[in-house]
Amino acid sequence: MKVRRNIDTSGLAFLDIMSCGLGAVVLLFMLIKHNVTTTPEREPAPQQPQSLQEDISALQARREALENQLRRLASDQAAAADETRALQTRIARIRTQLGEQDARNQAAQKTLQSLQQSVAGMDAPAPDPIALEGTGEEDYLLGLRVQGQRIAILLDNSASMTAQRLVDVITIKSGSDRDKKRGDKWRRAQRVLAWLLARVPADARLLVMSYNDRARPLGKGGWTAASGQADLQQIVADAQALVPEGGTNLQAGLQAISAHRPSHLYLITDGLPTRGTSRYGGLNPFARCSSLRGAGKTISGACRSALFTHTIQNSGLAQQVQVNVILLPIEGDPGAADAYWHWSARRGGLTLSPAPSWP
Repeated sequence: MKVRRNIDTSGLAFLDIMSCGLGAVVLLFMLIKHNVTTTPEREPAPQQPQSLQEDISALQARREALENQLRRLASDQAAAADETRALQTRIARIRTQLGEQDARNQAAQKTLQSLQQSVAGMDAPAPDPIALEGTGEEDYLLGLRVQGQRIAILLDNSASMTAQRLVDVITIKSGSDRDKKRGDKWRRAQRVLAWLLARVPADARLLVMSYNDRARPLGKGGWTAASGQADLQQIVADAQALVPEGGTNLQAGLQAISAHRPSHLYLITDGLPTRGTSRYGGLNPFARCSSLRGAGKTISGACRSALFTHTIQNSGLAQQVQVNVILLPIEGDPGAADAYWHWSARRGGLTLSPAPSWP
């Protein structure tokens, strides 16, 4: 009984040893498996955020834009430098030209001063003589015949009688009396006067007056025998001594002539009047003509036409007086020819605006 019990105990011990060995194997297996499954894997590289990539792309685009802008600025700077050099060259050339022009101006000024001194030392030439050629009525222009027993000639010697163009009239007006007397149109007016004087009938009586702001007689005054050559030459000399200046007061001239009761009138003028002897402040046709009331220095064409109508109505000239007009040219007075033509036609005469070559 005792032996059996010992055998059982040994078997249990073996079983215990086997159990321990099996447990050790299981434990070893589990450790190995754990080491295999728990070995740390290599971590993947971290990825950059999407916003960072966008920032990098934007910075690269900005860099390219700045580089392009720098290239454009460099190109503009080069073009500006070229333009600056061109302008500097042009300025230098202009300065040279101005210096040359200034030298020429100084030389011209010296020449002008020398000429002025030379002219100042010269004696003024005598007026051009006007010959009285022709007799009677065998030589006349387009029906203009110098006829009648009491012939009056009225010569306009206002400032506009110096030239045809207004700019020339203004230039001469500011000059000396010698310049005014040498005006082309004024010298022509004197030739017209001589042409008329040479054709006055020998048995007629003659009266010659001039007018600008006022009227004045030429010659000895009053009626003169047409046959007296000395009297005619005195009239011509007085006309040459006149200075064309002032306004055109046709009313003063007509009133002075009408007082001598002529039968025929020959008027030498270049346009409608600009002055009168009446007071125009209360007259309705002149309400807008400030120059006739002393409130202006210029007169319009409409006011000149109204003044002409008023002038011939208040001239005192008898209705039977024949009127002939020799109208010399003037710029800016287109209504003169028509107005004078109607007036002379009503008076049995005519109005002529002759060619520049006459007389």
